Amino acid sequence: HASFALLFFFGHIWHGARTLFRDVFAGIDPDLDAQVEFGAFQKLGDPTTRRQVV
Repeated sequence: HASFALLFFFGHIWHGARTLFRDVFAGIDPDLDAQVEFGAFQKLGDPTTRRQVV
């Protein structure tokens, strides 16, 4: 029980940190002045999702 509890606890910490620091994990330059909207192009198959211009 204790090992599962530790996995559960640290798993929540890990996923929370990944969400809060998603720009760091993605390798985005911290000195970037442009405002970045996360999640704008993440919804696959959703017709309301904006298309990224290449």
